[in-house]
Amino acid sequence: MLSHRAWAVPVLLLVLATLGACTYWSRDFDRLVDQSDRDFSRDPERNHTDVELEKLIKAPSSYMLMNVRFTALLNRQDEKIFVTMYSTFRQEDYYSFSVWPVGARVWEEQDRLRSVPTLYIRKDNPDLQKVVGAERYAVVHCRGQIMGDYDSGEQSWGRLPFIEVHNLDLGIGGPEYDDETIKLMASGLEDAAQKRPAVAKDKLKKAIQGTLGPAGRALALARLGLLHEESGQFELAVDHYELALDVDPANAEAKEGLDRALKVLERKRQIQAPK
Repeated sequence: MLSHRAWAVPVLLLVLATLGACTYWSRDFDRLVDQSDRDFSRDPERNHTDVELEKLIKAPSSYMLMNVRFTALLNRQDEKIFVTMYSTFRQEDYYSFSVWPVGARVWEEQDRLRSVPTLYIRKDNPDLQKVVGAERYAVVHCRGQIMGDYDSGEQSWGRLPFIEVHNLDLGIGGPEYDDETIKLMASGLEDAAQKRPAVAKDKLKKAIQGTLGPAGRALALARLGLLHEESGQFELAVDHYELALDVDPANAEAKEGLDRALKVLERKRQIQAPK
């Protein structure tokens, strides 16, 4: 008579064969549902949550140990923010860099000072070369994990999220800004605020011709529209407001200005119309 142990092996083999014939293992099931033939065990996109960097900055503890994906503007490479008491990042193992939220108004001091200098990527990570070779103001698409946060004591920073970057890709099309264009933008806006319209127009026009991302371009065009409107050049004002809305359809300054300028032009047409 066969012992219980002797029966156990063929029974186990039968069960495994049945499972193999009638079910999908987890990796096969992922492919079946996704219908793209991707191997999710090698796909870094699957388990990352899309988060705006602004939200991470405001409440980093809410994302503790989460895998996140966000877009930012590269600021400085080779930062030196290594707080050994509050993180496991060591300078001998990691490279640190800083970024701004992608919508930051980098021509304004308040936004410019609020870059995040606590992003870390391992020195043996192949994507490190993308960071080292990138230009300032380049768009970067990051995937990583929030490893902690730290009260910097600086009003401009507040609590800093410690982010370990696992994967990084550069945006297409080069940097969003350059330092010279940002200086022109900031100076032109200041001249406009100080009621120096001729100088402001000249600087803002030069800024638009430079390297200026969508947020800056829409603002410069809308402000030029306002300057033309204030000088009685309503047709030019309409042109610039419309150009601003082409760049940013939600731009409130351009929407309000366009409505005002069109109303003025309509009243002029009615007055000039033959009786």
